[in-house]
Parts: sequence; structure tokens; C-alpha cells
Amino acid sequence: MSTFIPKPKKKRFYKRWWFWLLVVVFLLVLVGLAVGQSVMKQQRLNKYNYLKDAVTVSKTTIEKTIATNAVMTADETTSLYLSAPAKIKELPVSVGEEVNKDEVLLKTDLETLKAPFDGRVLEINTHVDDLNMAAQPLIVLGYRSSHLEFFASDAEVLELVVGQTAHITVPSFNNGKDAYSGEVVFVDTKKFADPSALGSGGNSGYRVKITSGDMPEALTKIIGLSADVEIVTDQKTNILALPSGVVQTDDNNNEFVYLAPTVDEDFITKAEQTGKVTDVLTSKDITTGFVGDEYTEITSGLKEDEKVLLYFEPQNSTTPF
Repeated sequence: MSTFIPKPKKKRFYKRWWFWLLVVVFLLVLVGLAVGQSVMKQQRLNKYNYLKDAVTVSKTTIEKTIATNAVMTADETTSLYLSAPAKIKELPVSVGEEVNKDEVLLKTDLETLKAPFDGRVLEINTHVDDLNMAAQPLIVLGYRSSHLEFFASDAEVLELVVGQTAHITVPSFNNGKDAYSGEVVFVDTKKFADPSALGSGGNSGYRVKITSGDMPEALTKIIGLSADVEIVTDQKTNILALPSGVVQTDDNNNEFVYLAPTVDEDFITKAEQTGKVTDVLTSKDITTGFVGDEYTEITSGLKEDEKVLLYFEPQNSTTPF
């Protein structure tokens, strides 16, 4: 008698290991394609991100300035001399010290030097027991009041007049964060040339003096202190303006600007098809007026609150770079 052995049933395909391996591979491929497409789309958008930088047409104040460095200087100074050669016996003052009129500054065997006015000791060029000659300036005394001073060039002096406003900062004080107001009080019409400064750009030019009413005494009493100064030589207020770099000119020197675009898939496709971003951008003809240090007046062509493209890169290929 024979024994019947039934054949084992075949596993359905979805129960086989290789089927699920193929499913996993297929899903991974789909995910990879989706991620790749997303990355490529984002890369395309990133290439045009610079077109999203825009500025708004607005009313503002435009200034044209002269920027320079000025030095704190005593309003008046005088040098004190001996009437005859002598040895210094007493020197009761020091540099920076404030003195009153007739206060003793120096004594020798022969004479006593006194302060001719209320002031501040700016220089002392001797020591006790030194033998000094009569022609040697021993002490330089300055007024307690001071001003900022610089030497203007030939081009600068033509734009400077008494009464102009100055913006002042002191880099060495509070990292230059504090701003002070000043006024031009003197513009020399005779050029000064220090022989020792020729060829070095030193004290040579037209002397200009600036006073400030809100600088603290801790600064104004430091003779020789350096300050950054911007003198407003011209300005217009409450006018429509844009940063000067936004204004473009064509081959005929006509001025225009590009309006800020909406950078989306449609825009990018058109830009890639035309080969030039500028062919897709919308331009507007404008006229300009007063030009300041950073901004330019817009006299026609734009309205307040319009958005203008801040920067664009000229294109000559099918890609934006």
C-alpha cells in the first residue's frame, strides 16, 4: 500500500521576501525622485533669490555731506618764555591742569611766570633744575573753551560756509555710538601750508572750525582728541527718494528702475526661456533731481510706496548666473 504525500502549496507572490524587497526599493526610488525634484526646484528658486530684495519709494531727507576727521583744539593758545636764561626752581603745574589768571606756573631764580588768563596747560617743555634759554617756549597755555578743527581741501572749501550743520562722533568714546550736533563757525579763505606737512597730507589746507553745544566736557577738554565729522553742505527734506544704486541708465542715458517682481515658477520659466532676466522684469522710466550721498530724489515716474528692485545681475545666458 503506497503512501500519498501531498505537494506543498506555493506561497503567494506577496508573501515572498523578494516581493517586499522590490516594494521597498520601488518606494525608495519614488522618495528619491520626489526629494530630487524638490531640491532642483528649490535650487532654481534660490538662483533668483536676489530678485526678492526690494526697496520702497518713500519720502525722506537727503543730505550731501563732507566726511572728514577733526581734532579738538583750544580756542586760543599762548606760549610763555623766560626773559633771560635761567634754571627752573619750581614747576607746580602739570599738563591738562586748569589754572586761573595770575596763578604761578613756573619759577626761576630771576622771575616767575604766571597765567595771563583762565585756561588749561597744554604743553610743558621743561623740568625742575633744567637750564632754559630765553627763546625757548616753556609752557603752552590754552583757553578752557575748545572747538573741533580740520583743514579742508580746495574742492571741499568751495562747499563750506559758516552755519552749516555737522554730525559728530568720537570713535574712542563708547565705540563711537554717541552722536553729537555741531555747527561750522569759521572757514578760512587763506590756505595754510605747514612746511613739515608738505607731501604728507598733514596740516595743509583751509582751516575750518566747528563747535558743539551737546558734547560732554569730558570730551571737549581733551585737546588733541580725534572725532569723525560729517558736514551737511546741502539737503532736501520730505521728498520722494530711492537709494542711488537702484537707478539705472540705458544707452541713451535715460533713467529707469526695475519694479520688484513676484519670483514664482512662472517667472523663472519665462526667465529661462528668454535667456535674460531683464527681459522678464518690468521697468519704469523716471526722472531724478537732487543727488545726495546715498539717496537720489525721484521727481517723476514713481509713486510713494511702490516697490523697486534693489539689485539685479545682468544676464546673457539661459541661467541667472
